[in-house]
Amino acid sequence: MLCFAIHANAQNPGGKTYFADVDVFNSPGSGQGVIRFFNCGNAPSLAVDEAMTAEFWFKAAIPSDNQKIIGKINSTGAVFNNGYLIGIANSRINPEIWTPGNQKFEEGFIPPVSTWHHIAVTYNATGMYRAYLNGTLAHEQAANGNIVTSAADLIIGVGPWGNMDAFMAFGSIDEIRLWNVERSAEDIKGNMFKNLTGTEAGLVLYQNFDNDDGTNVVADLSSAGNNCTKIGMDDSNFIDSECVIADAVTQSMDDLNGIWFSSNAFLQDPRVVDTDNGLSLASNFNGQDTSAYVIWGHNGGTGTTTSELPANSPANSMRTARTWSATVFGNITPNMTFNLDNAAGGGTALPTGLDAERYTLLEQEAPTANFVAIANADAVSASDVTFNVVPVQGATYAIATGDAPFVTSVFEADKNDLAAVIFPNPTEGRVNIQLNEQASNANIMVYNTVGQLVQTMSVNTAFTELQLHHAGMYLIRIEANSKTFNQRIIVVN
Repeated sequence: MLCFAIHANAQNPGGKTYFADVDVFNSPGSGQGVIRFFNCGNAPSLAVDEAMTAEFWFKAAIPSDNQKIIGKINSTGAVFNNGYLIGIANSRINPEIWTPGNQKFEEGFIPPVSTWHHIAVTYNATGMYRAYLNGTLAHEQAANGNIVTSAADLIIGVGPWGNMDAFMAFGSIDEIRLWNVERSAEDIKGNMFKNLTGTEAGLVLYQNFDNDDGTNVVADLSSAGNNCTKIGMDDSNFIDSECVIADAVTQSMDDLNGIWFSSNAFLQDPRVVDTDNGLSLASNFNGQDTSAYVIWGHNGGTGTTTSELPANSPANSMRTARTWSATVFGNITPNMTFNLDNAAGGGTALPTGLDAERYTLLEQEAPTANFVAIANADAVSASDVTFNVVPVQGATYAIATGDAPFVTSVFEADKNDLAAVIFPNPTEGRVNIQLNEQASNANIMVYNTVGQLVQTMSVNTAFTELQLHHAGMYLIRIEANSKTFNQRIIVVN
C-alpha cells in the first residue's frame, strides 16, 4: 500500500521565456505579420572561428517548419560564405556553418508536437561537428576547417540576413547559450537542466530572459556583455516559462536526469530514464499533464546510514546515505526503481532478497528534517526495488529497510469481490462511483495517504459522485452485500 504526505509541488523554476505567437502573427490585428527578433550586436567575442557551441531549449509551435533560432551571417545578395546558423527544418536539427563552403545537415527527429526540446550543436575546426537532442548525440561528422568570421550582427529568432523577414521561430525559446569552445557531451547533458552563473569559460552569450525588465534591451547574463535589443516585440513576448529546468536545490546535486513529455523522441509510453546512480524513473503521460516534468540528482553519498530515519522506525533500520532530490512541475506519477548496488555508490549496499514490504520509500521535505515513510515497495527483482505510481513531490528521497515494514496497510487494496467501477483516474477531484451489482446501503470510505479516514458516505443508488479537494493519493473502499471493493485514486489539481 502507498501512503503519502500531501504537500504542494515546487513552483516551476523556469522563470521567463521568450514567446512568439504564430496565431497573432497570422491573424488580423496589430500584431499580424510583425517580425520579432533580438539583435545582439557584432562584438568580436561573437565572431567564433576555431570552435563553437550553441545550445537552447525550444518549444516549437510548428516543429516541421524551417525556423532559425540563432545565427550570424554577412550575405551579399544570395551569396552565403561566412558565419554560422542553428535552426530546425523538417522536424530536425538544422545547423549551417560556412568554412566558406556550407556545411549543414538535418538530423535528430523532433516530434511534431508543441513540447520542449534541448538542442545543442558543437563544432571543432580540427575535429568533429555534432548535434545533440535532449542531451543525446543525434549526429556527428568531420569538421572542415575554421568558421569564416562574419561582421554581421548576431540575431536570435529569425533568419539572420538581409532584412530578416523570413524563417521566424514560433513558440518559446529559453536558456540560449553561445560558447567559443567545443562543449563535451558530458558538459551538455550535465548542464542542460541548470542555470549558468555567466562566468563559465568560453561563454560569450547567455540569455534566459529572467532578467527582462520591460525595456528595449535584455542584458547578456554572460561576462561578455553582449546585450540584445528587442525588435518588433511587446510584453506578450515574455511569459512564464515551463522550460525543463531544475530548482536551486536540485541544481546543486550530482548527475541530473529528467523525464518530461519529450524525453523520448518517439513519444512512446512509458518514458524511461535509466541511470547508474541508483534511481531510475518511468512515467506514462497518457492521461497526465503533458507539461509536467521531474528532474532529479543525488548528493553523492555512499553506503548506508541511520541518520534522520522516521520516528518509530522498526528495529535495525537503515537507509541509503545517498539521497535524491527532485524538482517537479505539474502533476506526474512515475514508477521509481532503485538499484541497491548503484545506490550504495561503492559503499555497503542495503540487503537484497527481502520481501517487497521490507523496502520503504522515504521522503524528506526539508534539509535535516526526519524522513517520512511513504510507501512499501511494489516489486523486487534481484537488486532492483520498484515503487509504482508515486505522486513525486519537490522533495528528497531515500530507500530504507528494517526488521519489519515501516508502512502498514489499513486494508488490502487488491482483494475485491464487489463489482464496481471508479473513474476517472487520475482525476482533478471529481470521482464517479458505479456499482455494477444490486446493492443497498453501500458504505463508501476514503482514506488519505497516512491511512486516516477522511470522508465517508452511505448510498442506496448504483451511481454516485464525490469530490476530493487536495492533490495526492487516496484509497477508496466500498462495502456492500458483505463484499468489498478497494481502489487507489490519484488526484491532480
